[in-house]
Amino acid sequence: MRKGIHVPFSLANSPRPLKGPRDSHYYRTNIHNLKFIKTHFKNVKYTASNITSCNFRNTKFIGVDFINTNLKKCNFKNAHFENCVFYAPNLKAADFLNATFKNVYFINTNISNIKNINSIDPNIRILKGDPNITLNPSLVTSIMQLTTKPKFSKHFVLTSKNSKGKKINLWIIYLLLQKFSQHELTKGFKRLYSNDTSKSNKNMYTYYSYFEFFSKYFKKVL
Repeated sequence: MRKGIHVPFSLANSPRPLKGPRDSHYYRTNIHNLKFIKTHFKNVKYTASNITSCNFRNTKFIGVDFINTNLKKCNFKNAHFENCVFYAPNLKAADFLNATFKNVYFINTNISNIKNINSIDPNIRILKGDPNITLNPSLVTSIMQLTTKPKFSKHFVLTSKNSKGKKINLWIIYLLLQKFSQHELTKGFKRLYSNDTSKSNKNMYTYYSYFEFFSKYFKKVL
């Protein structure tokens, strides 16, 4: 971890209730049958992880990205999700009974085998395929310039991991464009690039982390 390498975390069948993390990126996490009841997750990214049969009842998820993550048989009853992204997850038999949502995206997700999900909830958007957007050259340049800095590139939010950071993650840009213009994104990315200190912008792990930055920078309501 001191070398900046993601270390997979594994834990199963713990009887002790656990607290939700914040400002973290977990890669290939493997957890099973754990309790995260009435806790709080904020600005957390799970990539290529297995999180199965876990109890998240009455838990708050603020700015959490589940990327290619197995969430089979998880209990999300009465949970609250805000500014979260589910990208190609396995949600088979996951239960969202009485869960609430605000600005939540399910991308390339099979929702047919999810329990108690309201697909017509206006606070949920179900998206498929690839986004049909054309980016201005200035926006492309600002993104690629920003991702020359390791703290923005290594978490593969603005670029795709499959391309080893060489291609822009169009879905994340698409989601940001729901709230901000291409001109605003370009200006904001340039600001992130120029305002680079050892203590600034350390926790850019998720869609939400960029959404929050732009909202504050342009003084828009979250």
